[in-house]
Amino acid sequence: MPELPLRTLIVDDHNMFRQALASLLRTRPEIVTVVGEAADSCGALRLARDLRPDLILLDVLMPGCGGTETARDLRAILPGGKIIMLSASSDMEHICEAIAAGVDGYLTKNLSAKMLFVLLQEAANDQIVITPDVAAQLFRHVASTLEPAPAPDIPADRLGPLDAAISRLVAGGATNTEIARELGISPHTVRSHLSTILRVLNLENRTQLAVYIKAQQP
Repeated sequence: MPELPLRTLIVDDHNMFRQALASLLRTRPEIVTVVGEAADSCGALRLARDLRPDLILLDVLMPGCGGTETARDLRAILPGGKIIMLSASSDMEHICEAIAAGVDGYLTKNLSAKMLFVLLQEAANDQIVITPDVAAQLFRHVASTLEPAPAPDIPADRLGPLDAAISRLVAGGATNTEIARELGISPHTVRSHLSTILRVLNLENRTQLAVYIKAQQP
């Protein structure tokens, strides 16, 4: 498991976006250290060999061999490194190809800066990270391949009003600190209730909780 700050390589063929992302990441040096930038797969592979970064943020849509093929080559070079797609595309084909290539997450570029840093910290803790729109795409894709099944039998009284409020805010992308401020409770209380919610719903993390809550919405 890599330690913070994550030594990070950015790979994106759009110069303005790549440079803007590097500038953003440098505002949180306790989380990320930008060690290199590449505009194509050849540069990415060379820098990966030379710099041995902890994390690679990689666009899925690039000229040449493309992001997913590059991800496979990067995985061979850095079997223990974190490779996360950061793309404008939420196309299901791209998501599935990236997963098959062995990436550790798939984020779309419409996420907020605050959420980006939250997810990077989760990645440092060996979590698979995805943005809510990608989670929704995956959920619909998996659901379309399964026979219809009844909703989980979870009595409403097993989740009280506070748990329900916390769950809705998690689904909306709020951090524990933001939830605490919104509900007038401490972050410790949020963490405690979140642990209870995950246990009751038999879920592993807040991303799964977000997917579950969105699936319950009409």
